[in-house]
Amino acid sequence: MTSEEAKKEATQRIRKAKSSGQWWLGLGDLTLTTLPKSFLSLAPQLRFLSLGRRKVDPNKKFWEWELEFEKEQFFHDLRQLVQFRKLTSLDLSGTQVTKLDCLENITSLACLDLSGTQIKDLSPLSSLTNLTCLLLDYTNVSDLASLSNLTKINLLSIDGTLITDINPLSNLTYLTYLDLAGSQIKDVSPLSDLTSLEYLDLAASQIKDLTPLTRLTNLTYLRACPGRLF
Repeated sequence: MTSEEAKKEATQRIRKAKSSGQWWLGLGDLTLTTLPKSFLSLAPQLRFLSLGRRKVDPNKKFWEWELEFEKEQFFHDLRQLVQFRKLTSLDLSGTQVTKLDCLENITSLACLDLSGTQIKDLSPLSSLTNLTCLLLDYTNVSDLASLSNLTKINLLSIDGTLITDINPLSNLTYLTYLDLAGSQIKDVSPLSDLTSLEYLDLAASQIKDLTPLTRLTNLTYLRACPGRLF
């Protein structure tokens, strides 16, 4: 599909969504670089939006949306999203997005996928206090300080990042799912009071001492090294 054909298809989907009152939209399969101007007309109604590798499914939970689009994603400009104050789920996985400033006022966001992007600075997310699901796998993120007040998060995935300090996670007492596989962390003591945790993946990390996890009695899955479950 050429870029012109992709834009035409996107415009048709937007027009259809607008006329039917549809509150979800998937454009990730079109590998767009920018969004048609008509996209802004959906600001009052759109709740779910996928511009990345996930296929949006309004009948499933965000993290259950299938990763179907493996083509390189070229979308990079978030400025058109500033007016979308009612968005609750946003997939930007695999896109060329590098800055998140345009998301800081979309406080309705509950689910956000930034995996496979070049994102490094998470500070614009500090105002998104309604976030419950955040995916940061294989990004350039190395500092989690901006997440310390996002206490509603219950699913957090930071697989394959440069994270070394997880102290900011000590406040996230609603966490039930945490993936830290492939990170650079050596100390899990900040997790000792996260007693809601049910799933914890520490595979390929630098962890040697698991004793701080003894209080996590709700854990049903714990992986601390490749191929080994506890």
